[in-house]
Amino acid sequence: TVEEKEDHYLIRICIFDDIPPQWCDRGEKEEHAVDQLPITLRFGLQTTPLRPFPENPYEEKNLHIDCYKKVLNNYEDFLSNPVVEGDEEIGFDRIERLGVKTLYIHEKWNDLQNSPLLTEATEARLQYIIKECHARGIRVIPYFGYELSSLSPLFEKYGDEFLRGVDKPYIGHWYRYPYQRDLPTCFGGKWADFFAEGLIALQKKYGFDGFYFDSMMNPFPCYNEKHGCGYYKDGKHYPTYSVWQVRDVLKRIYSYTSTHGLTVNIHACGSYNLAAMQFGDSIWDGEVQQSSFLKGLVTEIPDGLYRAQFRGRETGIPVMALCYSNPPVWTFESAAAIALLYGAMPKPVDIGEPLELMAKIWKIVDDFPIKDAEWKPYYLDSPIRSSEDHVKVSAYQTGDRVLAFCTSDKGDFEGESTLSSDYPIIRDAFTGEVLSENGKFTLKIKGFQCKIFTLEKKSV
Repeated sequence: TVEEKEDHYLIRICIFDDIPPQWCDRGEKEEHAVDQLPITLRFGLQTTPLRPFPENPYEEKNLHIDCYKKVLNNYEDFLSNPVVEGDEEIGFDRIERLGVKTLYIHEKWNDLQNSPLLTEATEARLQYIIKECHARGIRVIPYFGYELSSLSPLFEKYGDEFLRGVDKPYIGHWYRYPYQRDLPTCFGGKWADFFAEGLIALQKKYGFDGFYFDSMMNPFPCYNEKHGCGYYKDGKHYPTYSVWQVRDVLKRIYSYTSTHGLTVNIHACGSYNLAAMQFGDSIWDGEVQQSSFLKGLVTEIPDGLYRAQFRGRETGIPVMALCYSNPPVWTFESAAAIALLYGAMPKPVDIGEPLELMAKIWKIVDDFPIKDAEWKPYYLDSPIRSSEDHVKVSAYQTGDRVLAFCTSDKGDFEGESTLSSDYPIIRDAFTGEVLSENGKFTLKIKGFQCKIFTLEKKSV
């Protein structure tokens, strides 16, 4: 229970309603009068927000290659050659021209999935990409995750102890080239030390600019008793969850990155583990829900879920939306429109058209004084209103200006909505066209279409 007092809150936590019955029994035999082990409990209280929310959560300009939109050759070759048909501009130069400030390289940068130990080919690839990007003022952040590769020299020696025990064989494994299997690990054992120490050593040696962690915030179930997880009850095998160990690993890494100008970026995969997420600089999400749009299973935005998932302001950790594209069912524009509506920055995973659209959005946001503005989501007090409930507008507002993000949350909609505001001058932020001089105009819009407006008061 939580009681509000005059100058504090009083929290009472009830663990048991009564003494466990078995504790009252002396046991089957007199010499075993004390045959019940004590129950030990460990829990924590985590206040939110975890830290102050950034004044401008949109300063990062990220590109993530090989994430969903697959790169078929090695990353160093991909970036050193033209990547758009009919254009001779190489990848490195293209991402610099379009404003990318941080390049995320996905799992294929490392021949041994997630391994802190690198092959010579991986070492050369990483050094080359870092050199080319740093020469252009672009940061490099490599992918790491929650698995151990069967090609890793650690697999044979420590696999039985490092891996997450499962109730069914091969649950959660991954397959990729070079031919290998990647099985999920658990931070409940010594893998935590190998992983944290190994990654910090890698960064010191190669000088990349942070870490991208895939699903590492999730305390997955583990049955592996070799490192202390799992238990038996009534003849059945049950898992335990390494909540504290996940927190400790991320805390160890963050204590290093936060003092060396590096960033930790965590792909949440829908798991908002408050005890661990405070040791990340940003959260990435949307992949799981987005698959429903990609498959055509969902045609409307699940409003409550997206409010909780993408705001970030309650936790203090900004959220960036993974935006995949599978036209005509789903496009990067669709994902970007939804992300912006909920206050999240969309992250392109394609160096082609999605990056071109994102470059325009970056410029629009950079031209507006976000640090001096107040976030006004559509469900609170947006300064621009719509005649249709499904056409929603969220905005940043200063005294004189507004930057508004608009979309229809009905995927199959195509029609009109009347927008109105107390700010008379409304412009299309992409084109600069004046849409209204009296604070009202009729908008033609399709479902999940990305519309951005700037609003101004009339000049004196």
